[in-house]
Amino acid sequence: MKKFLKSHHTGGKLIALIASVMTIILLAVPVLAVEMTPEQKLANAAQLSAQASEMAIIAEETGNVEMAKEAMAIADEASRLIAEVVTYAGDTGNTELAQSAMNEAANLVAAINQITETAQYLVQTGTDPAVVNAAKEILVKAGEVRSLNRGTMELAMAAGATPPPVEAYEPPAPPDLGVPVDDEPPIQDTTAASPT
Repeated sequence: MKKFLKSHHTGGKLIALIASVMTIILLAVPVLAVEMTPEQKLANAAQLSAQASEMAIIAEETGNVEMAKEAMAIADEASRLIAEVVTYAGDTGNTELAQSAMNEAANLVAAINQITETAQYLVQTGTDPAVVNAAKEILVKAGEVRSLNRGTMELAMAAGATPPPVEAYEPPAPPDLGVPVDDEPPIQDTTAASPT
């Protein structure tokens, strides 16, 4: 009889645990299933782009090809979110949303470039064939994501967005050598005078 009561309490605890887990799942699933708004998707894409860039920089500094792969996956997710928003903006004729998506796509270019640079560095400096092959796969994926992002930007322009202005190149200022620019340098004659 004691054995039955003990197992009965154990069974009751197990049923209570299962019931509480099921309640949490049933309450959480509708919340998780709620679709993000286009603005939320763009905000999420911006965070993902920044995260991918940071991870790519760290991967290059540490030679961590796995982190570079993860950065590439994050950039891919960001590009897909932006593409969804551009499609929605085009379908609804929302020019403002298309412009916001265009701006995020332009920001994603920087992350893709950083990941590409990291992968190229790993290909050039890698001594382990597995690392070099993984870096080459990252380069292939980066090309695919770059192509998707370029298509997204074209769709955004078709929906009324304008490309962001290209930053003009400004050469760095010349180094200050301590010589005033307007003054002529002193003449130093160190050769012997000729007899004539």
